[in-house]
Amino acid sequence: MRQQWEQIFPGLEIGSVDIVARINRIAQIIQLRSDTLLAENGITRAEFDMLSLLARTGRPMAPTQLAAELLISGAGATKRIKKLRDAGLVQRDINPQDGRGALVRMTPKAHDLLRPILESVLKFEAGLLSVSCPVTPRCSIRRRFRPCRRPRRRRRCGRSGAGRFGWSVRSARSLPGPRV
Repeated sequence: MRQQWEQIFPGLEIGSVDIVARINRIAQIIQLRSDTLLAENGITRAEFDMLSLLARTGRPMAPTQLAAELLISGAGATKRIKKLRDAGLVQRDINPQDGRGALVRMTPKAHDLLRPILESVLKFEAGLLSVSCPVTPRCSIRRRFRPCRRPRRRRRCGRSGAGRFGWSVRSARSLPGPRV
């Protein structure tokens, strides 16, 4: 891929192309494998995302709220809600505040279905993160890129203990590029 771009645009700095392409490929493989786990449990990624959102918030939500939180269109949210309602996983009630809108809530059946599915997805993801790090055998990927537990106070020099995106200093030091 790199050679192809160098032929088209000689002199252009394209060193990141290979790395970003690999990251995208890894993300695609993880997505496909976790989608397979969901399909084995009779649910799609779209349905899982909506049920997960309803479970995490712990309250009924308007279809427009669901669409906004899931970054999908209103029509897409309506389609997912209808499919989940037909499966008995969500219930659509009239909004008592205005009488015109609707509120979507999980059914007990959905709650019972969600836990084992979530456990299998989390087990799969934990297995991915338990792979040993090539830099140090005792270092796991999880420890290497863990989010900071709490924000740190700024030091006088203007640097904080956390990286720009909230990753620990240890993980930031392991990445190429300028130090944090």
